[in-house]
Amino acid sequence: MKKFFSLVILVLSFGLVFTHCSSDDDNDYYREDRDTVAEIYEFPNQIFLYDPALDEFYLRYDFQLFSGENLLIYIKSGEDNGAVWKLLPNYANYIENNTAYPMNYNYDFTDYDFEITAWGNSTPPNLVATFRVVVIPGYFAQYKGAAPPVDYNDYHAVIDYFKIDESKIKVLKP
Repeated sequence: MKKFFSLVILVLSFGLVFTHCSSDDDNDYYREDRDTVAEIYEFPNQIFLYDPALDEFYLRYDFQLFSGENLLIYIKSGEDNGAVWKLLPNYANYIENNTAYPMNYNYDFTDYDFEITAWGNSTPPNLVATFRVVVIPGYFAQYKGAAPPVDYNDYHAVIDYFKIDESKIKVLKP
């Protein structure tokens, strides 16, 4: 009887172990960072600083990112039934006093700040722009060789994909 009882315990133990094992743990559910939520910030009417040594404009912000987060920065490039947002890096005309200044925009970021730079063949007297900064979970950058899950150039597709409520945009004053 002791042998039978021991055998039953052994079979039940193996049964419990193997029913909790699964071979489908390579699906996206297990790779996703489930506690990072996309956020959006707006920086309206930002006045760029000019660095004559580099012949470029720049904006630098202290901005805390958590491990694995990434930034997408969009510039407001006009109005067409609402704001038109273009992903940086980008090329756009800056208009001041009826004069067009072709400008290139780019950005970089670290875990504690980001910087937006702008340069062109001619220098406007002032450079002012509005930006939206979208913080996204870092695991979306891990699709090596595969198409990303959303077209990052399309601001509205990004907002929809990450389920960002635009009524809750955090507006940061200049």
